[in-house]
Amino acid sequence: MHFDERRLHFLQDRLLRRLKECHVDSFYSYYRLLISQEGKAELAKLVENLTVNENQFLSAQSAARLVSETTCWRIC
Repeated sequence: MHFDERRLHFLQDRLLRRLKECHVDSFYSYYRLLISQEGKAELAKLVENLTVNENQFLSAQSAARLVSETTCWRIC
């Protein structure tokens, strides 16, 4: 997934929603959750939230699988 400067507010908003939903207090804690074995379901929810109204993905489920199988998450 790619988010240019115009979409940063969207990305930040969606990430903050997920942090609150998961009761974590930092992006790093959220990152650790996403890469954990228990985080697979949360990763699917995040991808679903980020791909709403996006037609590049066939479905949120297939997108979540693609991201979880092929993406190395890096949060700066």
